[in-house]
Amino acid sequence: MPPRTPGFTLIEILLVTALLGLLAAVLMPTVTGARQRPYNTAALKCGRAIVTFETTAPLTLGRYVSDLADMGRDVKAACLTAGVQVAPANAQVRTPDAATTQTVTTTPTAYAFQVFHPRGNGYYLFAPPSGAASGGRLSHLHRWPTQETP
Repeated sequence: MPPRTPGFTLIEILLVTALLGLLAAVLMPTVTGARQRPYNTAALKCGRAIVTFETTAPLTLGRYVSDLADMGRDVKAACLTAGVQVAPANAQVRTPDAATTQTVTTTPTAYAFQVFHPRGNGYYLFAPPSGAASGGRLSHLHRWPTQETP
């Protein structure tokens, strides 16, 4: 019998490579979701800061405020310095890289907005309870529409 040299056979190497590829394919969506979750949380935190400010604005200022720069340091910290984007409800964006005005839609009796982080995978909507805009009260992450390539 000829002497056998130590090492791995081609079959063993291919089997290990296939198993590693399968493991990577299974874990990739989990890793991607975990990377985007902090950005979605930052957007939600910004939305809650806006709601907190706007809840007291009619009592302290006599009106709702539309410009984020005029909403106080808590909103500025949660939104502007965190890189979160805010769009008025009547001018919602459909892609995470769209430019926004950093304002909130306001009327004498209500306010509404869309909030998202450009590196997140969706957006939150806030609308008054009887408003025509759908989305409710920041309770649901709306996923961005998928981009189809031709």
